[in-house]
Amino acid sequence: MNDSFDAHNRATWFFGQMNRDEAVEKLQRKNHGTFLVRKSPRAPDDYVLSVSQNGRVMHYKVVRQSDNTYMIGDLNFQDLPQLLDHYKVNLLDTTTLISPLEVPRTQPEPMTQPRLSKELVKAIYDFGGTDDEDLPFRRGEILEVIEKQEEKWWRAKNDEGKIGTIPVPYVSAFTKSNPPSTGTPSSSPGGSRPPSHNDAVLARVIMRRVPNAYDPQALPLDVNDIIEVTRRNVNGQWEGRIRGTSKEGHFPFTHVKIIDASEASSRGFSGSFGNPAQSG
Repeated sequence: MNDSFDAHNRATWFFGQMNRDEAVEKLQRKNHGTFLVRKSPRAPDDYVLSVSQNGRVMHYKVVRQSDNTYMIGDLNFQDLPQLLDHYKVNLLDTTTLISPLEVPRTQPEPMTQPRLSKELVKAIYDFGGTDDEDLPFRRGEILEVIEKQEEKWWRAKNDEGKIGTIPVPYVSAFTKSNPPSTGTPSSSPGGSRPPSHNDAVLARVIMRRVPNAYDPQALPLDVNDIIEVTRRNVNGQWEGRIRGTSKEGHFPFTHVKIIDASEASSRGFSGSFGNPAQSG
C-alpha cells in the first residue's frame, strides 16, 4: 500500500478556496500523482480533487451528500480521508494519489511575458460550461486566447469582455482572413446542411486510458483507436463506441481528438461528421 502521505492530516492536502487556474498553476510540471484538495468555487459544500497526471492537471468534483458522505463519480465515501486512502491504491484516470502538493511559502508573483498579437479561435461546438470558471460560448463565436495554462483547457475572452476557461477540442484556430459566416446558425458555407446535434462524429485516441475497475461503463482506450462519439456531455465525459468493435462506454474528452471530414476522407472513413449530441 502507498503510505507516502497521511490522509487524516488535512493540513497537508487541503488548500481551501481555490479556482481551477490557481490549481493548475500550482500543479503544472509537478510529479505524476501530486495532488491537492480545494473548495469548489461553484458549490461551497463541495470539493475538487486536482491531480497532476502525465504533464496535465485533471480536476475531479467531490460532491458532499445530504447525509454528509462524499461522492466522486459513482463512488461514495464516509469522509475525505477515506476517499484519499482509496485512491492511494486505485487509479483515477492514469495515476493513484502519490503525494500532496507541498504547502507553498510566500513567493513573488512571476513575471508574465507580454503577448505580441492576439490569438483568436472559433467555436466549432456549443459549450455551456460546467463551473463558474468556465466561459460558455456558442458554435461560431470568436474568442481571444488569454493564456494556455493546460493542453486541453485554455483561458479566453469573448467579445463582451468576459473571461473564463474553455475546452480546446471545442475550438479551432481563426484568422481574420477567414471571417465567420454572417448567416443564421441554420445555414453553413455553400448552403449545405450544418451538422446536427444528433449526428455522430469520429475521434482518434491521443492518450491511453486504463479505467477504474469499479466503473464497468468506463471505456478503455489505446492510442490511435477510432471512437464513434455518440454523446458529448457538458461534464467532459463523452460516450461512444470503439470503431469495428462492440466496446462502448464513457471516457474523458481530453483523451481524444475529433477527426474532421477532410482527415476522415483521407483515412477512408465514411459516415456522418458533425457535432455529437450534448447532454446537460
